[in-house]
Amino acid sequence: MNPALLEQIILQLDGLFGGWGPAQQERNQALLWAAQTSKALFQPAINALWRTLSSLLPLLGVLPQFRQSGKYYVGILDLSGSISKFG
Repeated sequence: MNPALLEQIILQLDGLFGGWGPAQQERNQALLWAAQTSKALFQPAINALWRTLSSLLPLLGVLPQFRQSGKYYVGILDLSGSISKFG
């Protein structure tokens, strides 16, 4: 398949939804379904999903030091490692 054509199809799908809240959730769901449809659509759909985030939480969630504790999110700092001098 032509990657440029697939990118245009996903951009058109992405443009069908406007605003935040329920419209944003519908957009994300549609793009997720598109990404799961085929290997060819995966990358363009994932790119569109990451292009517009409603908050930084999805991005911070991929960091292993960032965890949810109850209804709050916390950064976990490991102080057990050694300190190196950079010269």
